[in-house]
Amino acid sequence: IYRVKQNIKEFFMVKILAGFLLILILCWVFFNLYDVSYLSIINATYISIGLSLILYFIKQRNMFGEFFITREVIIYSLPLMVGSMMWLIMNNIDMIMIGKMLNKQEVAIYSVSSNIATFPAILLVVLNTVFPPIVAKLYHDQEFEKLRNLYKLSARSLAIISSIIIFIMVIFRKSILGCFGPEFIKGEYVIIYRGIGQLINASVGSVWYIVSMTGRSKINMIGKITAASINTILNFLFIPFLGITGAAIASMIAVGFVNILGYLIVRKILNVKVYGIV
Repeated sequence: IYRVKQNIKEFFMVKILAGFLLILILCWVFFNLYDVSYLSIINATYISIGLSLILYFIKQRNMFGEFFITREVIIYSLPLMVGSMMWLIMNNIDMIMIGKMLNKQEVAIYSVSSNIATFPAILLVVLNTVFPPIVAKLYHDQEFEKLRNLYKLSARSLAIISSIIIFIMVIFRKSILGCFGPEFIKGEYVIIYRGIGQLINASVGSVWYIVSMTGRSKINMIGKITAASINTILNFLFIPFLGITGAAIASMIAVGFVNILGYLIVRKILNVKVYGIV
């Protein structure tokens, strides 16, 4: 509702104040009252999510009577739900498999390193908050030229900014990881390989949102299922021989594949080439 109505500032205020900051405060309270444990973090997270949803509902309660769930909405939404679950699996299967095939210390090193490498993706997350409803409106109003120009501008801008950030992270990767402890420097190649994957991710822009917002939710689902399957298989093959670096390579290939695939689909849908000949 917030995104469709373009109330982006209010959306992020609730998300940051009632979401992120509340998690930090509750974690601090639970750590002092009880103990530093996974349970404290889980409780803080779910309490924060619950309060955020209540706040969203209260502030937008007058809107809910205007929505009707139809058969068409359900048919369109189910593939998106499956696709979202597959995307969640793809983004977390590497850490799960590292934990099963290696040890907890390797999970910690990989987690920190991969989070650093995916930092530029924050820019894409911000864009994806605003972009989907605009895409849907322009596409269904048949304003294709505006949509093409908007997509090209956003993808090129993200590519330039992300490449600069990733280049800096790769150059100073040992210094950055050393802030977490000398043992974390082992994750330097995770930053390199996952950084390459994120550069591809940023350079093609919000391709899968464009696929979804143009009425192709089943294609979205198939793409996400394929990417999750590739990542799982490659992690199974690479981790025993290359450790956390193998997991990073698997993620790079899967992320690169799904985003290049999405770009090729969008190029066909919109008849657009973001980078001239490509």
